[in-house]
Amino acid sequence: MDKILTALCSLPFDRDAVIAKLPDDEKLRSSLLRLGIAEQTVIRRVLSSPFGDPNAYLCRGALISVRKEDAEVIMVFPEVSDE
Repeated sequence: MDKILTALCSLPFDRDAVIAKLPDDEKLRSSLLRLGIAEQTVIRRVLSSPFGDPNAYLCRGALISVRKEDAEVIMVFPEVSDE
């Protein structure tokens, strides 16, 4: 089965994914890397703000808030459950 590339903002709650590609924008990319969001890292969407933006993601043991507009350009491979 081929892996499906999707935007981080489309990741369902409590589903692990592996970051495949960070945005090309150097300023945003640098900010994400400082937070620990890097390619080949596991990330999980765990919380949403009351109005749905931003969402909180668990990455490398840290809870990180990411705005939807930024999560739209972070591409991930969702892990497929065995269910």
